Amino acid sequence: MMSILFSFLVLVSSGICSIQKQRTLEVRFDQETRSLLAQSDSSEGAVRILLYLQENKDQNPEFPADGPFPLAPGPVIAWELSRTQMQDVVVSGTLTLGAPQASYPEPFESISGRFRGQLALVLGGGTFDRQDPEILKSQVSEVVLELDGSRTLEITFKASRRDPVETPDSEAHVHIVTVPSPLLAQNDRRRDAREAAHRAFVILPQAYDELAAPRRRWPVIYVIPGSETALERARTIAKILHEPRMKELVPQAIWVVLDPDSDYGHHFFVDSPLQGARARALVT
Repeated sequence: MMSILFSFLVLVSSGICSIQKQRTLEVRFDQETRSLLAQSDSSEGAVRILLYLQENKDQNPEFPADGPFPLAPGPVIAWELSRTQMQDVVVSGTLTLGAPQASYPEPFESISGRFRGQLALVLGGGTFDRQDPEILKSQVSEVVLELDGSRTLEITFKASRRDPVETPDSEAHVHIVTVPSPLLAQNDRRRDAREAAHRAFVILPQAYDELAAPRRRWPVIYVIPGSETALERARTIAKILHEPRMKELVPQAIWVVLDPDSDYGHHFFVDSPLQGARARALVT
């Protein structure tokens, strides 16, 4: 009986000793980023820090592309900042982040290996009738995560501004369409219209408005962009589709470029804990 009890105590003690400390992310911000945060009027929970990771291989097809690395997606970890945390960054220039609000495809604690990593700071969270959120990105750097090593990851954030996406209101051949999604709205993390609706850019064929056109019903071609934005792809298609010389070479159809971008990066219209029921919402 005593030997069984002793074995049980040893097993329990081993389990306690093997419990890992929580992994934390320590971020140091440059002065430009601190100034932008001081000027931000983002509401509580509308500022996010994302960590994009991609396995660091010698033969990397996207090097030196920025995250979220669409051709070889890796883990994505997301934290939402409170107003107090934003103020702490402005004052001290440093921030320690513990448990994230989202981590895909596995918990932050379980991720290990050598990665190329990049931080993104999302300011705002605008809806479709306003300017898109402003996104600042750090430089891509090597990130090493060890299960049995240091539980603190340190990254310096030097802001690199991404130009805001312009709306195509003044473009004759590109039209913006938004469709609310009740399924996406059920996700309590999605607090604004941008995250609870589908957005697409539509390009109509040359003869769409011609009453004498040989056809009045048009096929529809759906496109999910890769590394470029949906608007950039739509502009490229519109330019080619409405080039007179290309009328017989390019399918004259309604082209719909689906916008796969969210505050958490490219979601590929795949259901996931991080992005929500994207595939089901698109189909239904």
